[in-house]
Amino acid sequence: MKRWAQRIFGGLAVVALGLVTLYTVSRLRGPSAGQEAALALMEQPMDTPGRNAFATLWLLDRDVPPARLEQIAELDIRRFADSPLGSAPAGGFRSVAAAEYPALEVGHDEEPALCALRETGCLAQVRSDRAAYAGRIDALRPLIRRAEGLSAYGHYRNRFAPRMDRPLPQVGNAMSAQRTAYSLAFVDGDVAGGLAGVCGMAETWRRFVPHSNSLIVSMLAINTVTDASTLFAEMLAELPADYPLPAECATAFAPPRAGEGLVCEALKGEFDFTRRALQANPHWRQHQPRGASRLFYDQRMTEARSASAFAQYCNEQARERFAADAARQPAASSGLAGFDCLANSIGCLLADVAAPAYVGYARRGQDHAARRRLMATLLALRKRSDDPRPLQARLDAQPPVLRSANRPIEPSDNGAALRITLFDDSLGADHWQVPLPPELRDE
Repeated sequence: MKRWAQRIFGGLAVVALGLVTLYTVSRLRGPSAGQEAALALMEQPMDTPGRNAFATLWLLDRDVPPARLEQIAELDIRRFADSPLGSAPAGGFRSVAAAEYPALEVGHDEEPALCALRETGCLAQVRSDRAAYAGRIDALRPLIRRAEGLSAYGHYRNRFAPRMDRPLPQVGNAMSAQRTAYSLAFVDGDVAGGLAGVCGMAETWRRFVPHSNSLIVSMLAINTVTDASTLFAEMLAELPADYPLPAECATAFAPPRAGEGLVCEALKGEFDFTRRALQANPHWRQHQPRGASRLFYDQRMTEARSASAFAQYCNEQARERFAADAARQPAASSGLAGFDCLANSIGCLLADVAAPAYVGYARRGQDHAARRRLMATLLALRKRSDDPRPLQARLDAQPPVLRSANRPIEPSDNGAALRITLFDDSLGADHWQVPLPPELRDE
């Protein structure tokens, strides 16, 4: 009996020694090489072409003189940084501009309703009550001009302190007002003005999709470009195929650039925000692991694990899948089974909570690039409106930059429209389509 007890205790001692050894190796090794590479990738500086649109977008709904935009934004940045976490009133943190300058959005709930986001038929809507829309748009001209001023900027970088209560841009109904105004111009006979307006809108917001450190702004940019594309296609469907287009349209609806829609900069911003917001939270500072629990928490290992969750949408493999237009799939989590979690189980749990699956946003970026291919294809077909071949044959003959083996551009509505399959169907639609001008349809 004594010999059996010695064997049991000896076995337990070996197991304990083995666990201690594994823990020690895990702790000393720290992040894996792959995690370090992911962390380095997510810490790369943001690409910032042109000027930062932060101040203009933050104050878009206030009649602030352009010369004072940056000054007031700086005041708001300092006020927010100095305010306690969660101290904003029920309506959220407000700019000092609210006390000095009137709101640009006159009659927020007035009729007739502006063209709604993600809806078609803006031209028909304006035609249904042209006089009423003219009055509504006249009152919104200052807001529309301010929104058009975003064309002077090349990127968006959020400058507010990284906290969970960080305020959002106050864009209001600016984008809906723009689309309604350009529809009104088109309906009233200013065809060139309506086309230039909607193309300028698409060109402006297209820049912010890959050049924003805010996932919210990148998604707003994708939605805005989509709405502008829909309206532009509806305008083209009412015009002869040889109607000359403003120069802005060629840039706005050019084929997608490599990686456009990958929203990598936005995901870098999300990663930076999640880790810095956690460290800035007083509750976290008060209750972060101490004493014995520190044995199962390491800050560097936690950040590296979190970086890996974000980098899977941004690394070279992600770029290859994006270039192949293969639908992004959720990556399986290893949970606490990873070797790094032996010495960082608390950190693994925190990293997995702080970096949830962003697959839906990645798919929206893929859909954005697919829509760019469709719109560029529409313009390419328009240039060859005398091509006698069937629509499908003309689509098959487009250059590789405009084609995808995984989801080709297809004729729909008996050849009266073009459509693509959407990877992201969270908004209730599994396809996106635009009408074709009559000359481009199959007879």
